[in-house]
Amino acid sequence: MCIICDQFKDGKLSLVEAVRNYGEMKETLSAEHQKEMEEKLFNDFPFYYPLNEFMGDDEYWEEMGFGD
Repeated sequence: MCIICDQFKDGKLSLVEAVRNYGEMKETLSAEHQKEMEEKLFNDFPFYYPLNEFMGDDEYWEEMGFGD
């Protein structure tokens, strides 16, 4: 089992952190393990997940097109 799976299972990584780490490590994982992780992580996503969890406030508002 990879470090992301271990830490996510133990609650040491939030879903957001696990997805971010998966994106960084995806290239180094076998195709089989990529599929397992995608099922584990992306099937656990709630229907709506606040984008500001992934980006800073300024970046969030620029992407959303609101503000100025």
